[in-house]
Amino acid sequence: MSVFKAYDVRGKYPEEVNEKLAYEIGRAMILLLKAKEFLICQDARQGSKELSDALIKGITDQGANATYCGLTTTPMFYYLKYKKGFDAGVMITASHLPSGFNGLKAMKSGRTFMGYDSGYKEIEELINSGELKRTPLAKKKGTTRKENYEDEYINFITSKIIGDVSGLKIVVDASNGMAGPIAKKVLEKARVDFVGLNINYNLEKPAHGLNPLEHDAQEQIKKKIKDENASLGAIFDADADRVLFVDEKGEFLPGDYTLAILVENLAKPRDKIVHDLLCGRALREVIKKKKCIPIMTRVGHVFLKKSMVDNDARFGAEASGHMYFQEAGGAESTILCMLHMITILKKQNKPLSELVKPLKESWIKSEELNYEFESNELKDKKIEEVTKAFSNAKQSKMDGVTVEYDDKWFNVRKSNTESVIRLRIEAKTPIILRDIMKKIEGILKK
Repeated sequence: MSVFKAYDVRGKYPEEVNEKLAYEIGRAMILLLKAKEFLICQDARQGSKELSDALIKGITDQGANATYCGLTTTPMFYYLKYKKGFDAGVMITASHLPSGFNGLKAMKSGRTFMGYDSGYKEIEELINSGELKRTPLAKKKGTTRKENYEDEYINFITSKIIGDVSGLKIVVDASNGMAGPIAKKVLEKARVDFVGLNINYNLEKPAHGLNPLEHDAQEQIKKKIKDENASLGAIFDADADRVLFVDEKGEFLPGDYTLAILVENLAKPRDKIVHDLLCGRALREVIKKKKCIPIMTRVGHVFLKKSMVDNDARFGAEASGHMYFQEAGGAESTILCMLHMITILKKQNKPLSELVKPLKESWIKSEELNYEFESNELKDKKIEEVTKAFSNAKQSKMDGVTVEYDDKWFNVRKSNTESVIRLRIEAKTPIILRDIMKKIEGILKK
């Protein structure tokens, strides 16, 4: 299976993603993009420094200049690429995958993000065809310099704070990933009373799983919130491009609820709001009530970011916890999102559970449900069976199939990163949700 995925490059390190591949990707990106100034950042995984060094060698051997910024969050990488005007850039990370994996996320000119159909496929073909080996190195090598922009990034985030954010106690779980040190400095500068969990880097032996959507990753922060009588919890994934919130009762908020709260409190009429097709009806109702303009995309950060940039949108989100902001160049800014949530709680002077209650009551959500299948052919077959079984409903095939009735809707789609079909359902009542789930699972599990 190829390591070149829909949104990034990822695989086992060093068996699949290694220094040889990183070197070749560095050369290939310069040849394809004609970039002169290149940004490189990395996470704290095993192999990330070695992959960075190999990537830099490929970049400079092909005649471009490399600026290395060391350990950063993925949102900080996006900010620097956008703000500093680099021609291209790579973040060495495997996102939320467990220890033993590594990879990269790449950007092209301006605020253009690379996906399989927008760059990775060409790089893969250039490497696999042997053309890269036949292409000579540059006669004049590029230069390498190291920069530290952390203080500038912290100042950017704290400059967006509206009003006083002190006085509320919050719990921050960095999952032993990249958010910890920067979030700590930001919160201290903003004088936020916070309790830190898993703040130090340890992506080889993290305290819990690196995907905040999974229950085992949420248990520690839920307990801590209750122990500390905190008003809010924020849990980040490994590279900090996702943040998910937990209310004062220890109840988890999906990303579309977070976006709904941001829109309700910070958006203005005619603001454009981008969301993926998995975000729920409650969010759409808030967007309509605020007289904002909804823009739906398929699932995946590449598609959300493109839509954010193309539409100059104010906010955006995926149900999985990617939170996008106009002031961050249309990319994720999860620590900024956390500060906005603190600001809203302080201003509203209400528990987070009260702000979320109308959203929860209007539509009942299922969790993300995953079903293992051996092949893409079998996944396609099952999705087609679901499509035919609900042919009496309104349907969209933007990503998998979305089926909509007045009192319920669901989406079934293939994962781009795992060998599973993913199912999301919403309904007006628990009974309606249970009944539709039973029918869908009767097809998927048959």
